[in-house]
Amino acid sequence: CDGQSYRLQKRMGLHSENHYKAEGKSSRAEIQCRGIYADLLVMVLLPCVLFSLIIYRCAYTLCTQMPRNDHSKELYDKYRETIEEHVNSMVLPSLKGKHGELMLRELVKGPPGVWESKGCCNRSGECCCFDCMLVFLPLYRLIVTFFNQIGQERNGEQIDQALLKKVLDIYVEVGMGKMDCYEKNFETMMLQDSAAYYSGKASIWISEYPYADYILKVEECLKQEMDRVSHYLHSSTEPKLLEVYRFVLSILRFVIISAESTIYNMCTQKPPHDYSQQLYDKYRESFEEYITSAVLPSLREKHDEFMLRELVKRWSNHKVMVRWLSRFFHYLDRYFIARRSLPGLNEVGLTCFRDLVYHELNGKVRDAVISLIDQEREGEQIDRALLKNVLDIFVEIGMGQMDHYENDFEEVMLKDTAAYYSRKASNWILEDSCPDYMLKAEECLKREKDRVSHYLHFSSEPKLLEKVQHELLSVYATQLLEKEHSGCHALLRDDKVEDLSRMYRLFWKIPRGLDPVSNIFKQHVSTEGTALVKQAEDAASNKKADKKDVVGLQEQVFVRKVIELHDKYMAYVNDCFTNHTLFHKALKEAFEIFCNKGVSGSSSAELLATFCDNILKKGGSEKLSDEAIEETLEKVVKLLAYISDKDLFAEFYRKKLARRLLFDKSANDEHERSILTKLKQQCGGQFTSKMEGMVTDLTLAKENQSNFEEYLSNNPNINPGIDLTVTVLTTGFWPSYKSFDLNLPAEMVKCVEVFREFYQTKTKHRKLTWIYSLGTCNINGKFDPKTMELIVTTYQASALLLFNTSDTLSYQEIMTQLNLSDDDVVRLLHSLSCAKYKILTKEPNTKTITPTDHFEFNSKFTDKMKRIKIPLPPVDEKKKVIEDVDKDRRYAIDASIVRIMKSRKVLGYQQLVMECVEQLGRMFKPDVKAIKKRIEDLITRDYLERDKDNPNIFRYLA
Repeated sequence: CDGQSYRLQKRMGLHSENHYKAEGKSSRAEIQCRGIYADLLVMVLLPCVLFSLIIYRCAYTLCTQMPRNDHSKELYDKYRETIEEHVNSMVLPSLKGKHGELMLRELVKGPPGVWESKGCCNRSGECCCFDCMLVFLPLYRLIVTFFNQIGQERNGEQIDQALLKKVLDIYVEVGMGKMDCYEKNFETMMLQDSAAYYSGKASIWISEYPYADYILKVEECLKQEMDRVSHYLHSSTEPKLLEVYRFVLSILRFVIISAESTIYNMCTQKPPHDYSQQLYDKYRESFEEYITSAVLPSLREKHDEFMLRELVKRWSNHKVMVRWLSRFFHYLDRYFIARRSLPGLNEVGLTCFRDLVYHELNGKVRDAVISLIDQEREGEQIDRALLKNVLDIFVEIGMGQMDHYENDFEEVMLKDTAAYYSRKASNWILEDSCPDYMLKAEECLKREKDRVSHYLHFSSEPKLLEKVQHELLSVYATQLLEKEHSGCHALLRDDKVEDLSRMYRLFWKIPRGLDPVSNIFKQHVSTEGTALVKQAEDAASNKKADKKDVVGLQEQVFVRKVIELHDKYMAYVNDCFTNHTLFHKALKEAFEIFCNKGVSGSSSAELLATFCDNILKKGGSEKLSDEAIEETLEKVVKLLAYISDKDLFAEFYRKKLARRLLFDKSANDEHERSILTKLKQQCGGQFTSKMEGMVTDLTLAKENQSNFEEYLSNNPNINPGIDLTVTVLTTGFWPSYKSFDLNLPAEMVKCVEVFREFYQTKTKHRKLTWIYSLGTCNINGKFDPKTMELIVTTYQASALLLFNTSDTLSYQEIMTQLNLSDDDVVRLLHSLSCAKYKILTKEPNTKTITPTDHFEFNSKFTDKMKRIKIPLPPVDEKKKVIEDVDKDRRYAIDASIVRIMKSRKVLGYQQLVMECVEQLGRMFKPDVKAIKKRIEDLITRDYLERDKDNPNIFRYLA
């Protein structure tokens, strides 16, 4: 046995091996004993299994032979005889030797395997077994025993209901789907016994008790019988028991009919023999007398929970009495009360209870209920059904009105709730961290809501939750959110997503409760963003070598980090804060704070445009897949919404887009169109109209070049002399470029004239303006070491071709022959004589270009590459872009002022400025001083005039 216990406990995980060794320190002999026990168990079970298999095989063989040798019928009969023999020899003697409850227990036990498992009595052998027992066992002994048990229960004694349930299940299961056995052998006699029992009781009660008490007795008996059905009788018995109930009530019917007849006669006489008013008064007095003599004394002697139970019982009884007694006086309700507009009989009965019982005890009842609620809040188990019944009295006593519930219970309960949670909150706020405090607060709110669903009236829910929220959250909101190591800042810093979601759920329910949360969220995001700006500035200022490239790289990293920061906190807004507009607004304002700060002298608009250029151009540092590029562009466009100078971004982006398109630097045309679509959706069609025109121009330019090549092939006598590619652009779409009359070399003049003639065949109403600063040329440089291909600008090519006819040229000669300005000549000659590739040599040999310098072709120049590109020194376009944007802003402000004044005619200065800022705010944030300056300019140009009486009022001049 010890070995078996050890194996079972070890298999169930109750003890570990070490535990057994520590407790028992099992010896080798004990372990050997356990092994012997296991072997013995196998030796016993194995023959049983083999024997069962042999019997099954023999039976199968006997039943599957040809008809002559098929022994199925004989086996079936033998099976039945075996069962009968077992019942006669073992079961019946055991049952006959027992009486009463012991006999029932023996019957339930039955033959091994017969009654032990549910649903197993559907085989013929087992039915045969039970039939044998019913035949040989005197039936009356079983019925008498059963009825004795029920009788004991009706008299208030405790019985084994589970035993009766099992016995009756045998009656049901033996029927194999039919109820004949149950109905014939038990139910019929049980109903007869019940009828006889209640008939005797009714005759006694009707003579001993008043009508009201008789009704209460009948109601209680019916409830008990229904409980019996639910515990051990079959459900089909319930409607038949109700018939017995009606029989008991039929005794009262004669009394009711007799009373109604008497009352009718008393109320239909002529005055002074009409007793309607006296009966109505007597009806009230009867209730008052009963309550005063029976109900109040019983309630006064009980306290706390016992008083509540007595109150529920008395209220239930009172409602039954009102319902039945009002039947006696039905005539009063229909005629006398209706004609006099008096309170109905039901109302009179309930009013008596309210005036005599409720008004005296409601304070004690309320205090007892609140005491139980507080006990439950402290974790104790209470009778919720009792509280539900008591609080229903507060509701029902109002007869359709909630005044009694609200004034006599709810108001005090809410004050107690506020005091309770005020005490709790004052301790928790000192002891717990912010997440722990919120967990407790959320659990408290959940439990209070659960209390409403179980026993409080549903109308109390918003008031109760408001009290709890106020004491736990509103009072300590600032202290809770600003806890040093666990408050809202710490949760955001440590990425506590679940706690932040809980914080949102809790404070969302409080009026303006999310305001401090959103403010902290805004401060946190703004602080992180500002730290990124400072980090980028520090990183740029600390780099000394290769300064320009490093700064550009740092700016790219900065924009990437800002995008990551936006992704992070946008996920918080979407997930933790369920897309609440307050947090969208906080995120927008936070990003606007630091996104409009410059980094290393560059504005955010320029940084974004540069970042986009780096993604979209060939050879950019951002090596991304097509899907990643689309996703990144989408995020950049979202960041653009936070930048106030969107027009500045548009101009920088347009400049960089032009270089990508003109110099074939764009990595993918689809991406170019995609970002324009996104920008159009974000900022409107006017924002992208010029950029879209630029992309369209490039497509048309390619078609135009194809037509030009076709024109040359169709006219062999026209020969430009060199390979020429011309890109025709629309002036209004593209950024403004510096144009002047460059004196082209003779080699280039002819090709320009050929293209002009071709273009005039296409259209005669357009003027071509050549932008030589954007042109490129491929020329061959014949140096002494080797001939090399030089990729240069049109300016550089024109200057180099001058040396085909002259060995040495001065600064002034080059400037005169090319017709260039000093600045352009300096840039041009510096790139050819002082930069990496010294195609020209200068005298004197210095790093600066002066008007006295002389230049000569460097025939000794060489390089390991056969093809080299010689760039011009870069020009800082930022200043030019800012100037162009400022000029466009002046035009925009003028147009906005004129539009406003044209529609309003007369307007004050402050309102004009406000409306102008509102109109222009989508593209840039206009300066008030600039607006004032533009107003003055429009006055001088006779678009506006000041009012003669009030100089702060302007009038529009048509």
